[in-house]
Amino acid sequence: QGVAIQESDLFLWVFNGRSRHYEVHSLDAKTGARNWMVDVGHKNLSQVPMAGDRFVVCLLEDGGGMVVVNRGNGAREYSMSTRVSQVPTGPAPSSDSTVYLNSLIDDRVHALNPATGMSGWAFRTEGTITAGPITTPRLPRRLVVVGTDAGEVVALPPRAWNESRPTDAAWDRS
Repeated sequence: QGVAIQESDLFLWVFNGRSRHYEVHSLDAKTGARNWMVDVGHKNLSQVPMAGDRFVVCLLEDGGGMVVVNRGNGAREYSMSTRVSQVPTGPAPSSDSTVYLNSLIDDRVHALNPATGMSGWAFRTEGTITAGPITTPRLPRRLVVVGTDAGEVVALPPRAWNESRPTDAAWDRS
């Protein structure tokens, strides 16, 4: 169905004709060795799997929610799939405690609980978010970055879903 590479991880998502389920496979991009495989159920992915430091987030099509797995071994940290009340416009990056998602419904960046999909805080930009979010893992100053149709790039501090909403962006540029 698709393939994506992030750092040294190669992600493939396939339809298994025997089980009639979709699967996500993680391979070592250098050697081709399989890291793990996870069955995500009857719905295909709506976006490429997005790897963070701790999680890989798989968004499912047709409002199927998300499957969040451990990046190191593919273990489901939480339930099989978690419903989300947003309509995502792109892949969902994550931090060690939070999944970040933009929503077509309200043009905001949402910080979600990876276990339940519950939205904690949300941040609105001047324009409609058309790019991102992306996170800056492994940098000393972590950020959640989005681009908008108003020609701005906004970088937010990556606060956890259960913390208060950022009052201001860490920085923004036109």
